Amino acid sequence: TPAAYAGIPLAADPAVEATAAPYLAEIEELQSTPLGVELPNPLKRDGLLDRNIGALVAEGLARTVPSGLAIQNRGGVRSDLKQGVVTFRDAFEVSPFDNHVAHLRLKPALIERLIELLFRRRSQIPFISGLAVETDGDRIKVRRSDGQPWIEEQRYPVATNDYIAFGGDGFDARMAGEGTDRYRIVLDITVRDAWIRVLRERFGSAPQPAGAERR
Repeated sequence: TPAAYAGIPLAADPAVEATAAPYLAEIEELQSTPLGVELPNPLKRDGLLDRNIGALVAEGLARTVPSGLAIQNRGGVRSDLKQGVVTFRDAFEVSPFDNHVAHLRLKPALIERLIELLFRRRSQIPFISGLAVETDGDRIKVRRSDGQPWIEEQRYPVATNDYIAFGGDGFDARMAGEGTDRYRIVLDITVRDAWIRVLRERFGSAPQPAGAERR
């Protein structure tokens, strides 16, 4: 689209265009890289559990932690995943922030408080794995989906993203009178790469392209 400033048309600077061109070409090549996945149906943020991109993101997080517990805020899942061949561009549109996976060690009361906080911000339960949530108005009750009871003073490893782990969406472990740094680690893997692994496992039909999981 032609640009203008104060009604005056702006012309592209050939030197700037020439400098940027090889980088833009590299970006386009990466974005167009197929991930070896062809979806029979779209994965939607508000879809059924087996067709929900947010649930798949949460599962990717959950697989990085032995407990299998994960919480992903809805604001971190930015797009549906379309039907058909999936490219890196499609995955980037779902997870554009390059957030890394983070592990928090939380007591059951704080797991419930975090989910309640995210629920109240969007009037929707966040994307979860290994957990089940019951709602009664603004009140929620969280249990483990495997049916095991909580041990109230035990700390459970919970996978989330580093945005939440460092205070995003208003979460702060200190609101429960607990320190944070002793119970928080950030992994090298991005959230995007974590759920792409699950996507390939579930829907993959082709060998993984070289360099497809670049950050």
